[in-house]
Amino acid sequence: MIQLPSLAINAYMRRRLLASAKLGLAVIPFYLALHFIHGYCITPGSFILPFWFGFAIGVAELFLLKNWLKDLPFLVHLAGKSLMLIGVMYLAFAVLNLLDVFIDGITWQAYAQAIFQHKTLIGMVEGLGVIVFLLFFIQLDRLLGPGLLLGYVTGRYHRPRRELRIFMFLDLKGSTMLADKMDADLYSNFLHRYFTEMSEPILRTGAEIYKYVGDEIILTWKMRSGLDEESCIRLFFLIENQIHAQKDNFLQAYGVVPEFKAGVHVGEVITAQMGELKSEIVYNGDVLNTTARIQALCNQLDQKLLVSAELMKSLSLGPEYKVSELGPVQLRGKAEAFELCAVNRTELWRT
Repeated sequence: MIQLPSLAINAYMRRRLLASAKLGLAVIPFYLALHFIHGYCITPGSFILPFWFGFAIGVAELFLLKNWLKDLPFLVHLAGKSLMLIGVMYLAFAVLNLLDVFIDGITWQAYAQAIFQHKTLIGMVEGLGVIVFLLFFIQLDRLLGPGLLLGYVTGRYHRPRRELRIFMFLDLKGSTMLADKMDADLYSNFLHRYFTEMSEPILRTGAEIYKYVGDEIILTWKMRSGLDEESCIRLFFLIENQIHAQKDNFLQAYGVVPEFKAGVHVGEVITAQMGELKSEIVYNGDVLNTTARIQALCNQLDQKLLVSAELMKSLSLGPEYKVSELGPVQLRGKAEAFELCAVNRTELWRT
């Protein structure tokens, strides 16, 4: 029996479609401003056309051209994609106008005038400017990570805010040995592939990427999103599934399948935008130090996922998870013992 491919839209695809729609909405004010400058009348098409223009650019960049020219310098990368996209749109415009020649019977001279008239060329230059802006915006969003660009734009963290957050420190096992076995370029490529495979699980669970620290990634959730469907726990096993699904590819390319361990904890932090020459959103609080120490105990306790008992009190884990209470454990640098739990999945676990 032939099995048809799944048409389900995953979280990564949903995010890219939503981002494309947001780009479409962002183009509308530009288009209306140009209408006002040129003295054109506002019609329903003044809203529909720019939306589809921005949406098409988003789909082209996020789905089709994501990895195109990525190894070139940023300005060359930006210019190459922008010129290619405006070229494709100009070609489409020219092809559509051919219908007037074959259907309405206009002359080739009139066709050439329509294609090369001043109004058309000005519109293409304006379109090129909008494309450059949109592509720059997309690259900036990639640089900052999901959810952070809006915080910068709205000034949400311009003044320090107190927040209750969940943190996960997820670390690659045996990284020193792997780095010694591989040359620098191969190891860098391995880490890039390893982190890339986490993208879909991270988006599915609403996690925010706080930092990459060598072979470690620090993830965070606001309390509500982290507890929703046990996302802060489910993420670990979704990543595990994703890596397992790519097992053969990792073995073929690098001769090893990455294994990892993680510590998860919850606590209050002060969230603020810091830095003058290089600005970033920073979390300050003992919870980060504690989570790092919890993760560091994974090898010693022979566990892959350690969760603080404090966080476990707020979770309602189902039968698909096996929770083992480890009792009071001494964390390095902490005066008092800390209650920890080890979490594993059972045969009932589902994605």
